[in-house]
Amino acid sequence: MSGGYVPYHLRPNKAIDRATFIEFLQRVNLVNPIQNYTYIGFGGPFLEDFRAIHSNLGIDRLISIEEDNCVYLRQKFNKPFGGLDCKNATSSEFLASKYREKDQNFVIWLDFADPKKLDSQLEEFESTLHEMEPFDILKITLNANERTLGDPQYEKTASGEFKRANAAYKRAHRLHNLKSKVGSANFPDSITGDMLTASEYPTALIKILEKRAKRSKKGTCHFAWPALSFCYKDTFHQMLTLTCIILDESDSAELEQTQKAILDWSLSNTNWGRPRTINVPDLSAKERLTIDPMLPTATEEDILNKLGFELSSDRDNSLKMIESYKEYYRHYPYFSKVML
Repeated sequence: MSGGYVPYHLRPNKAIDRATFIEFLQRVNLVNPIQNYTYIGFGGPFLEDFRAIHSNLGIDRLISIEEDNCVYLRQKFNKPFGGLDCKNATSSEFLASKYREKDQNFVIWLDFADPKKLDSQLEEFESTLHEMEPFDILKITLNANERTLGDPQYEKTASGEFKRANAAYKRAHRLHNLKSKVGSANFPDSITGDMLTASEYPTALIKILEKRAKRSKKGTCHFAWPALSFCYKDTFHQMLTLTCIILDESDSAELEQTQKAILDWSLSNTNWGRPRTINVPDLSAKERLTIDPMLPTATEEDILNKLGFELSSDRDNSLKMIESYKEYYRHYPYFSKVML
């Protein structure tokens, strides 16, 4: 699927996003047995998400969707256990088929990476939500790099000459392109050109997803409730993830129990607003062994002083990276060299 050749298993921000998703599913397990679900996702060549989902949650009905035939063949070769069913199809083709079984809950992760297909990705998000039942879970990943909306270096003046494009022109250009991708009818009025910056574009995408999610369940007693959302840098691109769970507002006892299980979790983000940021530094084993004994009480300043050096060329950014590490160090992956 999108991103099928990227070694996501070696990227700490992506790994933390995956680990927090698993912890979220463990929270859901408090009210609805998660091992009874079917998990559907984009496994990539190494199927890392499926390994983690199966080993941590006991879900043994797993379906990987992959449209790239070369990646699909690698998946079949690397398949770690028999309960995993690899499908050579696009996600839209598979999700339009009769995949749902009676009395079966689903966890579906639409892990998109290509910003050029935003319009079809949003359609798929809405149509998938429309078919979902209470306690089904949908996670979506979108490219949130504002430069993919256009980064013009020059603008044409009224006299026909060209001058270097300023920030206001770039924002207006991006707003026009985003509206064209999303469609005027699907575009929230609250989004302005000022939001199409690196720091605000993920929030703009959340607002677009909110409008789609609310429309998907219009006229029913079911609704898509946002449970957690993150943005993080992955190679050259900023990515956004949003996870929703379908709830039934007519069942007040079950609704309250489910929402409490998630709201009691420190990493939940249950509003259609700014996502949490994952921005952890790449750390050596020695650096982690120095920092971890100081957590969670040490300040960012104390940690940098203990290390004796900055983690980037900018002091403020180094402090922000330590702040992010303090929040997610339990989910930070361990990578090591193994001789086979």
